[in-house]
Amino acid sequence: MRKFLRITAIAAILSWTGLAQAAPVCDAVTAAMVEHTAGCQLGSTNNDFLNPLQVNIDEMFGFDDWEFVSKPFGDGNSWDGNAQAGTWNILASLWDTYTDVMLVFKGGNGNINIDTYIGYLLVFGETEGEYETPFANTNNGNGKDISHVSIYARGDRVMAVPEPGTLTLLGLGLAGLGFARRRKSA
Repeated sequence: MRKFLRITAIAAILSWTGLAQAAPVCDAVTAAMVEHTAGCQLGSTNNDFLNPLQVNIDEMFGFDDWEFVSKPFGDGNSWDGNAQAGTWNILASLWDTYTDVMLVFKGGNGNINIDTYIGYLLVFGETEGEYETPFANTNNGNGKDISHVSIYARGDRVMAVPEPGTLTLLGLGLAGLGFARRRKSA
């Protein structure tokens, strides 16, 4: 119990001092603008710059190992609709390679309610859904065009294969346990 309290106190102090920061979470309205998402966060700048990757600097969803995959117009990823609303589609094969996929929306310039890029973490395995612009004109509340959408992914899905030495040690350990148990019962 003491260890738990110490860890909780350290985490509280770090978050209070600003050393443990995460990208701000979107409000419920913004989060609902893209279907099949597990989370929504706001970046710290108005663009998801590629060099260096801004999503890694911002540690979107707590990770700093995102890889840029593509803008969705090509490479098998597509968008049916326009800069206001439509349907997004990504290749199912992304889920064979990565554990996390994120769509990043960047808004147009001027009089915009959210002046940073927005990351939407997809639910694992989802390959399509609907979207609406999460950006609104602050003068009239009407939807403001999406400038662009980018796809990022992270997390290697390759399963680790035990080395032969590890398997041998495991086998010897199990044999030793069996021997000790047999000896104790005799």
